[in-house]
Amino acid sequence: MKAMKNLSRNTVLLMVGYVVLKWTIIISAGTYLYSSGNWRNEYFLVFPLLAVIVIGIKNRKRLFSKKKAMEENAQDR
Repeated sequence: MKAMKNLSRNTVLLMVGYVVLKWTIIISAGTYLYSSGNWRNEYFLVFPLLAVIVIGIKNRKRLFSKKKAMEENAQDR
């Protein structure tokens, strides 16, 4: 809480302005794409799907690298 007291009024206004501007742009772009027929709500499923794929690939690589390291360590003994 001590860090929050050190924030100046200008910093808080800048942060609030950033959030308002960001959401205004997101809503405006979404409205434009939806009204022009270039957006469907099914596109929201793409982002979590890509995240699951990327995380799965990273975990799989890490699992195989750990397994390989364990096998090499076992051969050295």
